[in-house]
Amino acid sequence: MLYGIVALLRSNGEDVLGARQAFEQALRVNPAYALPDSLAELHSAARSVFNEARNLMAPTAPVAPAPVAATALSVQLAMPPDITLPADTGRLRFESTPSRAARVVLQIAPADVPNEIVWADTQQVQTGAATHAWNLRSLRERALVAEGRYAVRVRAIDELSQVSGTIERILVVSRIAVDTTAHPAPLAPSAFQPETLRLRRASPAVLLVGLGVGAAAYIMPTALGNTQLNSGRAGDGTAIAVAGAASLAGIYGFLSGSRARHSPQNVRANQELRQRHATQTADIIRRNRAARDAAAVRVRVEQ
Repeated sequence: MLYGIVALLRSNGEDVLGARQAFEQALRVNPAYALPDSLAELHSAARSVFNEARNLMAPTAPVAPAPVAATALSVQLAMPPDITLPADTGRLRFESTPSRAARVVLQIAPADVPNEIVWADTQQVQTGAATHAWNLRSLRERALVAEGRYAVRVRAIDELSQVSGTIERILVVSRIAVDTTAHPAPLAPSAFQPETLRLRRASPAVLLVGLGVGAAAYIMPTALGNTQLNSGRAGDGTAIAVAGAASLAGIYGFLSGSRARHSPQNVRANQELRQRHATQTADIIRRNRAARDAAAVRVRVEQ
């Protein structure tokens, strides 16, 4: 401290720099040191130079950086505008890119039922984009989603729980048409064999009955009458005529009549025909269903 006073006195107040440096050295030893009045009275500039040294020694308060305005969190969504995928192994890929590190949430739901989520995926992204691969199936049913319109929504959430705006795209899902086999026509009645046959001649019993009646008519007068009643009628042709008429009636009935007869062979043939037709129809239905189930899936972004 005295060196500072001496510097001022020796230079007649002109060695302000030397005096200030001396005062600074003293303040480094004891920052709380105050210049006594007895020393300040030795030179008129002593107190001002001392105060200047103290001000230069005082620590400067750090300048706070200017607050940086927080940028809004955003997210971008990219996907193929129109793509056809195989039904069994197809994957529809989305890329979501947040503007900074954030958790990305992607959800898919029917366009008219937004709360019925059929598929969702969440990923943490530090830099770049997250890739989401949808297998075109519902998470609950594990089956291909039905044809129709679906809404894809994506948003980002950062570590400060700031949420971005939601990006939405409408997808139209449809199945590619496939070739199918037409069902066989129903069996026509003419395709079946008659199960009951109508025979052109009557049963032999009709012939036997007619002949029997004729024979009875011929022998009855002799069998029932006595010789006196029948005497003198040996040449009468009545019995012969009646017997002949009955026999002819039997023969005519046999030749001109008809009768029904069941045909087991035709019944079996008709059953086999029906079975073959049913088997063929069921096989075509099965193959058509398999072809439709394997049909490719087209997904396009609705404009």
